[in-house]
Amino acid sequence: LHVTSRDGRHMSEKELQLTNAEYPSDMSAHVRDPKVFQKDGSYYMVLGGRDENSKGLVLLYQSEDLEHWKFVNKITTKETFGYMWECPDLFEVDGQMMLICCPQGVERQGINYENVHQCTAMKIKYDFQNHSYEIAEGKDIRQVDRGFDFYAPQTFEDEKGRRILIGWMGIP
Repeated sequence: LHVTSRDGRHMSEKELQLTNAEYPSDMSAHVRDPKVFQKDGSYYMVLGGRDENSKGLVLLYQSEDLEHWKFVNKITTKETFGYMWECPDLFEVDGQMMLICCPQGVERQGINYENVHQCTAMKIKYDFQNHSYEIAEGKDIRQVDRGFDFYAPQTFEDEKGRRILIGWMGIP
């Protein structure tokens, strides 16, 4: 859905942007958590997903007008890394593209991935012209937090150019 507001209180009418029929045919019904960003004059949207084989991934769409979206790529690791990637965020910091997401179903590895649901950061080299990429694998995938109460972070760039991350905290 697409909604706008000039003041944060009064919202425009909801506009349907994508339906399940517009996802790749091998996707399960688990697609959610859109994040829109602008790069090189185009808008992009990442969506967290789970394919029919229970492999977590991110779907990438492109738009010129924020109304008409075209699917351009699936972003995932070679080996399955969880069955669902929630809350994706694709952004650049100091010239390095990063993908933050919350993969569900990652097997525990020592003190890593002890939580039910994780929050990870992966370095990614993404070519927005050809829609090809190289993504971090194995030890190069880092947990953002090892606590049990941090989840679903999203980032934005403030007026000073700083990347600010805000996530959920589950402690009452």
